[in-house]
Amino acid sequence: MIPATAFSKERTLQGHVEVAGEILRFSAASETIEMPLSGLHLTRGGHNNEHLFLEHPAQPGWSVSMRDAQLLSHPALLSDPDIAGQLKTLPREHRSHGLIVAAGVLLALLAGLIMMLVACRNWLVEKIADRIPVSWEVTLGEGLYNQLKSEEDIVADPVREKQIATITAPLLQAAGTNRYAFQFHIINDTNINAFAVPGGHIFIHTGLLHAADSPEEIAGVLAHEIAHVTERHGFRALINSAGLYLIVQFFFGDTSGAMAVLTDGSRLLVQQGYSRDFERQADDLGWNYLLKANIDPRGMIRFFKRMKEEEAKNPQLKGALQLLNTHPATDERMQRLEDKWKKLERKDGFRSLQ
Repeated sequence: MIPATAFSKERTLQGHVEVAGEILRFSAASETIEMPLSGLHLTRGGHNNEHLFLEHPAQPGWSVSMRDAQLLSHPALLSDPDIAGQLKTLPREHRSHGLIVAAGVLLALLAGLIMMLVACRNWLVEKIADRIPVSWEVTLGEGLYNQLKSEEDIVADPVREKQIATITAPLLQAAGTNRYAFQFHIINDTNINAFAVPGGHIFIHTGLLHAADSPEEIAGVLAHEIAHVTERHGFRALINSAGLYLIVQFFFGDTSGAMAVLTDGSRLLVQQGYSRDFERQADDLGWNYLLKANIDPRGMIRFFKRMKEEEAKNPQLKGALQLLNTHPATDERMQRLEDKWKKLERKDGFRSLQ
């Protein structure tokens, strides 16, 4: 079967052509058009005579067009004297050297465009995120929260919830944003982890709460997670993971289809980590939130540093220290934070979170 197009003044159909006995049959999803070989009229046309057109008095107003020359060698056509005569006088398809050159230039331009898009990918993702309303991001986060709620053991712990509220109230005031209604949830899981999803939902494992030596250490982790939300890191990471085609579709075209793809892939946000740039931004902004809230920022350093030390002493803890996998506490990042502490003019007088 050969791909073909049938068209009339009113309609255009996409389908296939085949020769069945003495009939040339065009089949589309919704319609079949049959032309007897006897009386079939063949012409060439289009750019460089690339298209073969088939018409027949039995189907007035219809023309079947194709580019595959395989049909011309079919035995049923060659055995028909009238068609064989038409084939002898049919113009040949010709290709110009200029067309090949133009195709090469087009391919070079396309390759250059792809390279430019790759180089500008982060900029495109940022601009796309700016164009999408926060309300849509919040809706996405709500759907993801409902999914996690059905999969994870989210617990109600009034004592822990009160502690978290005491820690996060000054941090949220320091963040100074009303775009997100932040909600904090406790997951009954021994893994030492915390993570945020778009729209303001932040999840804290009981393993992290048990591992922290002080409220300031918890505050350091949560300040980092709040910064991921306010900077829309999760949302931007999801857009970035959609691929260049969807990124370009987002930037230049209708966003509805691309948004549907993002919704389908949003569950991946929980498993995927952030880029080094996003982690540094969350460190820096979280550090600023801590200072603005008058919370000792060294809790951020102490917690990650102690977790790395525990992992080095007890390799069997590697699976439990999930926070180090999803938010890698590299030596370079901790050194940056320690340098920030050394440069602070005020190093005391911080609020008590007890």
